[in-house]
Amino acid sequence: MKTLIRTVLLLTFIGLSASVVYPCECEIMKPSKKLRKAKVAFVGEVVEIGRNDKSERAAVAIKFKVLRYWKGVKEQFITVVGAPASAGACGLPVKMRENYLIYAFKSGDVFETSFCDSRWLELATEDLAVLGKGKELKLKE
Repeated sequence: MKTLIRTVLLLTFIGLSASVVYPCECEIMKPSKKLRKAKVAFVGEVVEIGRNDKSERAAVAIKFKVLRYWKGVKEQFITVVGAPASAGACGLPVKMRENYLIYAFKSGDVFETSFCDSRWLELATEDLAVLGKGKELKLKE
C-alpha cells in the first residue's frame, strides 16, 4: 500500500512540475529580417503538392508558379519542402490554386519553409507593405 501511495505521489509531482511543451514555436521576425535571412522570397500559386522522400522532417514538397519575387528566384516554377501541415508540426497548410507569400531557406539542396516563415497571401498584408511590389520574372522565349 505504501508503494502505491508513493508511486501516486511521485507521478502527481512529476505531472505538476512538467513544463508546457508547444509543438511549433515561431521566432517572430520582421518582414525585412525574414527577407534578409531567406534565400528566396516570392508570391506563388500552388500548382502541385507531393511527397519529399529525402527527409522525414520535410516530408511535403509544394510546387509553386512564381507570380512575383523579391529575392533568389530564377525560374517560373519553384519547389519548396516542409513538414506536413498537421497537429504537432510546423508545416505550411496549403491548398491547390491558392497564392502564398513564401520565405524559404536553403537546407542541403532544397528550399525549406514552414508555418512560421510563410503566409497565405490574404494574411500577408503587413509583410507586403514592407516588401513593396516585387519584381516580375522575365521569361525566356
